[in-house]
Amino acid sequence: MKFILAALVLLNLTLFAWYRGYLEPIWPSGREPQRLQQQIAPEKIRLLDPAPLTSTAPEVPGKPTVTTAVATAVATPAAPLPVLAAAPASCIELGNFSETEAARFETQLGALALNERLSRRTISEASSFMVMIPPLADKEAAERKSGELRRLEVKDFYVVQAEGELRYSISLGIFKTRAAAESHLAELVRKGVRSARVSGRGPSGDKIAFQLRDLNESGLASTQRLTASFNKIEQRDCAARAR
Repeated sequence: MKFILAALVLLNLTLFAWYRGYLEPIWPSGREPQRLQQQIAPEKIRLLDPAPLTSTAPEVPGKPTVTTAVATAVATPAAPLPVLAAAPASCIELGNFSETEAARFETQLGALALNERLSRRTISEASSFMVMIPPLADKEAAERKSGELRRLEVKDFYVVQAEGELRYSISLGIFKTRAAAESHLAELVRKGVRSARVSGRGPSGDKIAFQLRDLNESGLASTQRLTASFNKIEQRDCAARAR
């Protein structure tokens, strides 16, 4: 009994010494209770709420810190790219005038003082325009092309049978103006017709077109106001000369 009692006392003394850290030098426990006694001013420790990181580097007057620069870049949206206004065409052509209309329009253009920036040219204009598929090799080829047009739901056409350079061509419509013919051609292209084109027909008549170069926005606006009193005036870039 005495032996058991002595063993229990010894065990309690050992546990007490281990708990108080007296045995750390010879039996490490993984705990460091002595460091709690070595803290410097523990009463100054404060728990802070989570917040964005701030720079610990010293601030240089007039120079933002890295954190401040990043925050500013994030908070400030990127400036939108400038929208460039379309520059007026360097040369525009207005037409197609009859001789009488051309004389009246040229008089009105005098107010713009264009001088050498204004020129005129004569255009040979057909009396009508045909949307057509150019002549095919023979009657059988024309019939095959006619079948293709029917499958594309094109109904208004006829095969030219008369002798001449247009024999076995396919007419898809005849129009008074080129603009109307080209509008019809665009509609046919949307349906899938790929080989049609616009061709002038009938006796030609002379028309007048004016070319105006190096207009600024104000000059272009003034020119457009002048054309408002004329019917069906076409405006195009000089590079796209009327055929």
